[in-house]
Amino acid sequence: MEPVLEIRGPVMDGETVDIVCSWNYKSEGKVNLYIKLGEETLTSCTQENTPYPKVTCEPEVDKNFHGKVVTCEVQLVIRSKSETIFVNSDPFFTDCPKNITWVEGEKKAFECKAGGYPPPNVTCSMGSISYKEGETFTVSKSMAGKYICKAHSIDTVSIEIYVHVESKPSILHIDGPPESQVTAGKNVTLTCEAYGDPAPAYSWETPKSDVEISSDGRTVSIWDMKPAYKGTYTCKAQNKHGNDTKSLTLTMPGANKGIREEQRWSIVILTEILPILIYLLY
Repeated sequence: MEPVLEIRGPVMDGETVDIVCSWNYKSEGKVNLYIKLGEETLTSCTQENTPYPKVTCEPEVDKNFHGKVVTCEVQLVIRSKSETIFVNSDPFFTDCPKNITWVEGEKKAFECKAGGYPPPNVTCSMGSISYKEGETFTVSKSMAGKYICKAHSIDTVSIEIYVHVESKPSILHIDGPPESQVTAGKNVTLTCEAYGDPAPAYSWETPKSDVEISSDGRTVSIWDMKPAYKGTYTCKAQNKHGNDTKSLTLTMPGANKGIREEQRWSIVILTEILPILIYLLY
C-alpha cells in the first residue's frame, strides 16, 4: 500500500504545475497527505477526502526546481478508545457559607458544595435532625441555630454553619374598647400588636388625621370621642420581608338617635305649621 504521485502537464519555468497525491484505500483512521519537494513540504495545497483522500499542490515553478525529487507522504492517524483517569481524593468544601439567613415560611435548602472523588455525600445536622445538601423544606423558627455540615466519601470533613431565621410581619390583634363602650366624650385608645423579625414598623390609616399616634406607632389615641371619629382604623406592620394589615371599626351606638329625634320633630312642626303659613299668606 502506497500513495500515488502524479505530476500533471509539462513543467515550465515561471508557471504553476499541478502535483497530485492520492491514497486509494479505505482507512479506519484519519489520513493526512503531504507532498515534498526535496526536504521542503509544499503548503499551497488543497486536500479532498471523497471518495478517497487526495491532495493537490500548485507551486510556481522556477529554475531551482530542476533536478529536485518530489515525494508524497501519508500520515495515518488511528486513536484508541479514550479512557478517563479518576484520582481518589479526600473530600473538601468548595462553597459553604458559615452564616445563613432564611425567612420563615419560605422554601429553602442547604447549599453546601463539596469536592473530591468519589463525589462526597453532604449532610447538615442539628441534633437528631439532618438534611441532605439540596433537599428542600419549609423554614420554621425552630430551625435557627448551629448546624454541622459533613462531606463524606473515602474520609469525612465537617464545618459549622449558623442559621438565622427571620419572619414577615403578622398582626396578632388590635386592642380597643367594645362597641358598647364607645360613647361621645370618652377617650379611646387602639393598640396594634404585631410579630416579625426584624421588628416591624407601624403605621395607621384613620378616618381623621388629628388623632394622636404614639412614638412607636403602635397606639392611636382619641381624646373626646365624637361622631366624626367613627369609621375604620387600619394598622399596617412592615419590615424588609413584607407587611400585614388589620382593621377595626369604631361605632357609637345611639349616636344617631338624637339626630333622628330632631328630624322627627322637624317633620311634625312643618306638617302642623306649613298649612297655617299658607293660609295667612293667601
